[in-house]
Amino acid sequence: MGDYTKKSIEDAMGGSRVVIYGSAINAYKKYAENKKTIIYAFSVEFSKIIAEHFTKNGYPAREVDGSTPKEERQQAMADFRSGKIKILVNADLYGEGVDVPDCECVIMLRPTQSLSLFIQQSMRCMRYKAGKTAVILDLVANYKTHGLPDDDREWTLKGTKKKAHKPNDAPPIRTCKSCFAVFSSKLNICPICGQPYELPKREVQVVETDHLEEIKKSPVHIDTILTKKVSELKTYKELKDYAKAKGYKPGWVYFQTKLKGIFK
Repeated sequence: MGDYTKKSIEDAMGGSRVVIYGSAINAYKKYAENKKTIIYAFSVEFSKIIAEHFTKNGYPAREVDGSTPKEERQQAMADFRSGKIKILVNADLYGEGVDVPDCECVIMLRPTQSLSLFIQQSMRCMRYKAGKTAVILDLVANYKTHGLPDDDREWTLKGTKKKAHKPNDAPPIRTCKSCFAVFSSKLNICPICGQPYELPKREVQVVETDHLEEIKKSPVHIDTILTKKVSELKTYKELKDYAKAKGYKPGWVYFQTKLKGIFK
């Protein structure tokens, strides 16, 4: 369905579970201690173990999932809103349709290929509340696939073609070497700790050679047919070339030839 399966995540993360538990607890302690936090796990079993580990380490956590009775889920959310508990752990239960302005932090332990799921989960702590600073701890590097949750995106109802040369369409980002915050590559200073971002040094490699190759054709193909308007296309071949360059279906050429009175 376009996302990771439970088994694929289990296989990938099974050997690093201990590290994940420790990283999640250490990250919470360092960056979000005492903040109301929602943790997203990739399975019910995993979410229960995470809640158990947080509780054992002095951070009482409540686990809820689809099998949790409705009354218990409602009570868990009520306790979270009141501050009785500050950590809710779930497996795809609080992805959308949950309005919790009190939530200050999200910990992502669920990898996903779904942009909509990533935005829904990561922005759960970004509901407005005066004086609140949202903290997102992405411990499974979803940002490398989707960029930052508040990036500007162009939404369209038109279908898009997959680009084979790009693994994803995520905007370029940088990671602060001091506090490990993730921010836009347009910034040269970390917006969290103020540490300047040092660009990697680039060296020019000089290669000496006596062999030169004559370039007879530009390596960049420019399809001049696209510079024309549809009204300027006068022949069947021009219509066919234009349709090919645009990726139109054969029916478009047929319709245009009838409309313009053009024959092969």
